Amino acid sequence: MSRTAKPSPPRPPTAWGTAIGLLARRDLSEGEVRMKLIARDFGEAEVEEAISRLRERRYLDDRSLAEALARIQSRTKHQGPLKVRAHLRRRRIPERVALEAIRLEFPEGAEGERAAAALKRLRPAPGASGGSGPDGATPAAERRKEAGRLFRRLVARGYSFEAARQAVLADGRPLEETREPELET
Repeated sequence: MSRTAKPSPPRPPTAWGTAIGLLARRDLSEGEVRMKLIARDFGEAEVEEAISRLRERRYLDDRSLAEALARIQSRTKHQGPLKVRAHLRRRRIPERVALEAIRLEFPEGAEGERAAAALKRLRPAPGASGGSGPDGATPAAERRKEAGRLFRRLVARGYSFEAARQAVLADGRPLEETREPELET
């Protein structure tokens, strides 16, 4: 009869090992790693030691992560700086680091260019609206409605009101000027 050795009991997980496992699956910010380790009931001191070691070995780099996320959100998802900022905030990137990444991705004047590029992706194909008149031209009221829809979609994607307005106007679409109702005295 052969005797097999009893397997040794598994060692309890450490914050360091758990953090490495988390980072093997996905790039995380320092704040995300801290939150996940605390949620797994590791002590504050052990969490801070693990994060310090991760930083030393450059497994955690919020600046590089913020720049990469800003680039992806901006260039592939066609999001504006406001939406990018919200995404970085959700990923627990420190505000100062997030703003630096946004400035890199949206240098002076780039927001308007990016809004115009996003508009090209959003606008309907010619004749797709189905609202053309008897001579094939789209009525002015329908063009204004479409311009308003495109403006709102750009703003919803995180572009400033001014960048969205300029992109829509540069595309040759008429925007209705919104006026504040006059107060009667």
